[in-house]
Amino acid sequence: FTTSIWYVCARSGPFFEGDEPDRLARRVLIFTTSLDDVQDFGCCFGTALPPPSVPVPPDTASSGEVWLQGPRYRTILINGSTAGVRFYPLNAEQDFGEAHTEISWSSNVTIYGAKSENNYVVLWIRDSTAVTLHGYGGNAAAFANKSAGGVRQDGRVAEYMPSLFRVQRSTQIRLANLIDAGRVTSPAHPSVFVAAGNGTDPRLWNMVLYQDGDALCDPVATPTECSATATLDRPVVWEWP
Repeated sequence: FTTSIWYVCARSGPFFEGDEPDRLARRVLIFTTSLDDVQDFGCCFGTALPPPSVPVPPDTASSGEVWLQGPRYRTILINGSTAGVRFYPLNAEQDFGEAHTEISWSSNVTIYGAKSENNYVVLWIRDSTAVTLHGYGGNAAAFANKSAGGVRQDGRVAEYMPSLFRVQRSTQIRLANLIDAGRVTSPAHPSVFVAAGNGTDPRLWNMVLYQDGDALCDPVATPTECSATATLDRPVVWEWP
């Protein structure tokens, strides 16, 4: 197998040898061929302090680098890999990129369990085939699926309808046993662990979004252009042929 380790911000879209992603001072793994038996990758790279009004336990660390992570940051990017990648399990979380893990232009990727925190996309699959996730859990909650002026709770303009899983232009996709811990916070009582994100009312967010286009799409208003699992739906199996 071949793995590339960069202290960078991985960008979206095809990544080819010699084509550098955006630089940011944090490590990501970019898989371009095959890798088997990746055990418990992810978790706990640092946090940031909450507002002064929130009590902070002595074991809560602070790391300003999380604020440097823009939308194109990825903790794990699997790009152009066809020989096979397997995770046992996948625990990418607590970053501020649009997605913690992205699989693009790849095939034969299997995840034997995943867990995540924060409000960003847990797994973004695009232009890929034969990707399977056997189970997911964690206290992550997507941003609300509707927001004033299209601006999400993190202050960024929503380019896609928020969800925990996003699938685009891909085939033979199976996502199984998708469940969350169910966490709700409020502006008066936000998460102490900032990198873990805040909770969202489960009636206001969707687990899986599928669409081919690269623009904000409302599955209720334009069901022929995109589709999503219903709010409060936690699928045992979600498949796209």
